[in-house]
Amino acid sequence: MIDTAVVASIVWSTVLAGTGGVITDASGNQWTISPKAVVLQNGLLAGFTEAVAEIAYVNGIVWCVNTYGKWYSWNGVEWIAGANPLLGEVDMKADPIVTMNPLVVKGSTEIDFSGTITGLAAGDAVRVVVDAIVGASGEASAQASTSTAPPPPPPPPSGVIWDSTTTTLQLNVDKTIATNGSGLKSAVRAAVAVKATDLIVYWVMKALKGGQNFAVGIANGSFPMAGDFLGQEGNAFGFYSFDPAIPLTGWLNNREVEMPITKVTVGTDIDGAEFRCVLNAQKKLFFWQTPEMVTVFGQNAWNDNPNADPITGVGGQDISVLGGGPWWPIVGTAENGESAQLITTGRTDVPIGATLLGAA
Repeated sequence: MIDTAVVASIVWSTVLAGTGGVITDASGNQWTISPKAVVLQNGLLAGFTEAVAEIAYVNGIVWCVNTYGKWYSWNGVEWIAGANPLLGEVDMKADPIVTMNPLVVKGSTEIDFSGTITGLAAGDAVRVVVDAIVGASGEASAQASTSTAPPPPPPPPSGVIWDSTTTTLQLNVDKTIATNGSGLKSAVRAAVAVKATDLIVYWVMKALKGGQNFAVGIANGSFPMAGDFLGQEGNAFGFYSFDPAIPLTGWLNNREVEMPITKVTVGTDIDGAEFRCVLNAQKKLFFWQTPEMVTVFGQNAWNDNPNADPITGVGGQDISVLGGGPWWPIVGTAENGESAQLITTGRTDVPIGATLLGAA
């Protein structure tokens, strides 16, 4: 029997939305579906998901499928579109798996692998080829063989990074994560700007740890990287979604320029929330979307408006006051520990007609 400190309690398993079930992966992470139908990892948002119907753990990889029937796998940073992993042949990496539970395929066909793996070393793999279906009174049979596990896939490219020359925030090694270590008003902008000649540009800011003054927005080259909140003056627009006193509000020139119509029904976003951002450069219109906004106003909402459209420009925030470009994606912080990640690669949710920041 494999002796290990970390054991995946569920190897091949599926959890349906609304059941409260939990999947524990080989690293001990717990995966669930929230009441808002999004995927949580250890209680925090795992990338951008919506309308999730089911999660699965197959071959050491976490998957989710939405109510539209689209499957996505988690690569540690984001969700990648893929084929249904519960059909056909399944490869299972047996390190460091011990206990295996049933795998439900198509909701009715069950493959029962309850038991303990013996005679395998760490790094071995087990290939199971399903060659029978459980009937009303029949039993499923399978054949298995061991082989060397394939090497892990290479990490995804980092894409656009934070500009380390203009910020006092702490950056990680690959410069895609910025953290406030001082508790002072500090901002960080992307190393790539949106030019006036660009068309419609998309990027994502992930709030690894939010706070009352955590804000996502857009700025011109005159905005100071320290000492000001986003939207405190006329060189940056900031959207705040963690302060319960002003949830889901946009600020420019030190006043609210965008706010929910019914504040009493609006909550705040939580750590792990992804801020989807679009700048329509030709029309100088900025759009943003967060999980809480989607919960309150619907899955197609932008700028607290269920009818806003970043491609046509309907409902956009006018940023003409910021000048004629270039404009930088920016995050503002003011509390110690607030942290943001810039994501510009591997997205499957790019609005049709837009391009990822830095892709041009």
